[in-house]
Formats: sequence, C-alpha cells, structure tokens
Amino acid sequence: MSTITLKTTQLAAAVGTALTVASLTAQAATFEADVNAQYRASAFGVQNKDVGAQTDKETGLSHLLRLGADFKNEETGIQLFTSVNVAGERWQGDRYNKVPHQHYDNTVRSSDLTLDYAYVTVPVSERGKINVGRQKSSFNNCFLVCDGRRDRVSYHHALTDTLTGIINYDRKQDKDAFNRIDNGDLVYVGFLGKVNNLDVGFINFNYFNNYEG
Repeated sequence: MSTITLKTTQLAAAVGTALTVASLTAQAATFEADVNAQYRASAFGVQNKDVGAQTDKETGLSHLLRLGADFKNEETGIQLFTSVNVAGERWQGDRYNKVPHQHYDNTVRSSDLTLDYAYVTVPVSERGKINVGRQKSSFNNCFLVCDGRRDRVSYHHALTDTLTGIINYDRKQDKDAFNRIDNGDLVYVGFLGKVNNLDVGFINFNYFNNYEG
C-alpha cells in the first residue's frame, strides 16, 4: 500500500464544510492518502429445497472488485474513508442481446459503479470520536452481520485501552417506516473489546417500533 501526500484547498474545504458540527474551519490542509483495492472471485453451488423451483441446484461464478481511498489530516486527526464497487456480480457467461439500446451486460442486476461506503471520523476528545456516513458493519464473527453497510451516526469512547463504549444510530430503511421488526431505524448502546485477552461485547438494540433485542 503506497502513501502519498496531498495539498488541495478544494479537498480540505469540502471536508471542513462537511464537519461544521465540529466547528472546524474550511481551509487548506495536508492530508495523507492511502489507496487500496480488493478483488475476490468465488465459485458457488446451492442446493434448492423448494419443490416448486424450476431446478434443484444452482452453480456459478461471481466476483467482487472494490477500489478505495482513505484520507487523514495528521494535525486534526480527521479521517475520510471511501470505497466504490467497480464489479460485484455473478458472471453471466457469453450472453448477447440484439435488442436496440441494451447494454452488453444488461443481465447484470446493479449499476456498473456503485458506492460501497463513505464516512468521516472526527476526534472530539482524547478518547472519543464521532463517525458519520455510510459505514461498514460486522458483528459477532458474522453471526448477526457480515460485511454489511449501514447509514449511521456513531460515537465511540475508549473506556480503557482495550474496551470501547458505543452509542449508535442506524438509518436502515425509508419506506414502511417504523413497521419492520428487523429493518427499521434503530439506536443501540453497548461496549466491545477485550477483557483479559477475551473478546467481549454487549449491545442493546432499540428499534423505533419498540422492539428490543
């Protein structure tokens, strides 16, 4: 991974404007940038137990390509994390469609280029920081959430060197507001970290439809 230094008035001004909640002045600053990429190709086979399905099994290939760039201002500690999905679909094979105005990959379900995540981290004290934006989400070794993406605002506070307290708001769905048990807006509080080299965590979820878990 290479590290480069950027001195860009427009970039610093954009970040500063987005962080007015922290009373920062939009001005030229020096940012360190890390550029990264992720690629994964997978083969899969799924056995279908639905007796009404046309086929009882499905096999194929899929791949994922992500490009990211992370920025950090050493003076203020502000960080910007970004990533885009360049490709992330099942391989469709040698398909060809003569219908006018259709793209060669018209069978692909999503856009060619989509946002993966983008969020800003702002230190508010020596132990506390606020994260705002579309963020990565994994929990409990993928038992509940695995490599998910959430639109969220969160506050992390280091209780000790290995234990962090969290207050979090997730905006998960716009339609059918407050009527979904597992897909509505939620607020949770808790802590994650290590105690005597043991991974520990406790989080209480409070959904806006008065569901808790």
